[in-house]
Amino acid sequence: MDIRKLLFLSLFMAVLTVPALAGVESLYGSPDLSATVSGTNEFAPGDEVTLQVIVSNTGLNTVIQMTSSTISPPDAPNLAKLVQAGLSAGSAPVTIKSEPQQIGDIAGGASKTVNFVVKIDRNA
Repeated sequence: MDIRKLLFLSLFMAVLTVPALAGVESLYGSPDLSATVSGTNEFAPGDEVTLQVIVSNTGLNTVIQMTSSTISPPDAPNLAKLVQAGLSAGSAPVTIKSEPQQIGDIAGGASKTVNFVVKIDRNA
């Protein structure tokens, strides 16, 4: 009789501790940012224009392993945090009049628009 009680108690304790040990959640991914010019991209020499640039985050959370426990990270791995957008003329005959701009966080699958003032050279 004592053996049965001991066996029952051991089994009962095992059942209670298994859910506590199974509390694992893994989330993997990273941001994937791209920028595109919105609207027209044809301008006349001497024009001063506002370019709308769309910054998109297509990053995915690729692996999710969830169990009975709920563990939520404060930020998803594909969240782009504290994004700053800047525009450079490179070898184009333009003058960028806008400074780089802070556009904040961009969640995976989301986009934000930022505007830049650009002066097209007269001899372009």
